[in-house]
Amino acid sequence: MVKRTGWFLVGVMSAFAVLGCAGKVKLVSAKAEPATLSPGQRGKVEVVLTGAKKKVGSVQAVVREYPEYTIRLNDEGRMGDAVAGDGVWTYEFPVPYDAPSQKYHVDIIVKDRAGKVIKMGEAEGPAATIVVEVK
Repeated sequence: MVKRTGWFLVGVMSAFAVLGCAGKVKLVSAKAEPATLSPGQRGKVEVVLTGAKKKVGSVQAVVREYPEYTIRLNDEGRMGDAVAGDGVWTYEFPVPYDAPSQKYHVDIIVKDRAGKVIKMGEAEGPAATIVVEVK
């Protein structure tokens, strides 16, 4: 007979918590660096995801004011992404020289391998919105 202590129960509950989180994709952060850019300058969009990373098919950044500008971020160790497969989705981009000076809203859309949008929590719409200013 095995004596089960409180520590055993904590270990079992922790394992269930980890396994439960592993089934869902969670957005940890979304940011643009730098947040204020000038025409001709290079910027970077970075989105950090945890959980079931293998479920993620794509991460896109859509400029709300110009929806024809859709950027596909990558987690493949290229285009500004430091480490492949680490859950950090990145894209480096140049600001066009003729970009109007204004604030831009960059909506982050996370899709599964079938192309279906992955909801973050109960919210509809983008997983996150980043505000970038061009001066």
